[in-house]
Amino acid sequence: MEVPGSQNPVLQQVNQLWSMLDDMSLNSPESYRSFIEKQLREGADACSPPQPESCIRVAILGPKQGVLYINVCSWKRVPAPISPEQPVPVGGGRLDYQTEGKEQYSVLDVAFNPEVLERARPDRQEREQLHLLAISFAQQQHGLRLSQRFSTLSSTNLKGSAQAMKDRLVSPRQPEQPAPPSAGETETP
Repeated sequence: MEVPGSQNPVLQQVNQLWSMLDDMSLNSPESYRSFIEKQLREGADACSPPQPESCIRVAILGPKQGVLYINVCSWKRVPAPISPEQPVPVGGGRLDYQTEGKEQYSVLDVAFNPEVLERARPDRQEREQLHLLAISFAQQQHGLRLSQRFSTLSSTNLKGSAQAMKDRLVSPRQPEQPAPPSAGETETP
């Protein structure tokens, strides 16, 4: 049940925001236009789809053996590192299982900020480090044991469609919660 007046502080903030924008549009039309254009640009960046960069093929060693294709892509939603000393932010999607003809494999999409991939493009070693980071991400996020040896395919060898890649990145499945212990079992802290 909703408590009467519980939205009051929120409505007050919204009214203050509208009032501030109205004042800005009247008193400083250039600042207002600049602010609105900036918001539109940032909104367009946030809505832009991921762009395929390359595809990595790596062996899954456990828990069940198989093949994993990691689609590496650039995506403006992933922030750039603040400085070169900072860790490289990584975005990832859900792990999907696919069958293509007689081949069964898993697909994962891993996204980096476009600036990170652009900086790495001319340097083979730096690209390899990003690919190893993608493999490490896959291991940590999905509980896989992967080979550190991999082969790199071009972006034209993307596994799945660009739309499927976007769908996996935008709506990753939440990890399943473990079942609560049955009667008589205890949980370890």
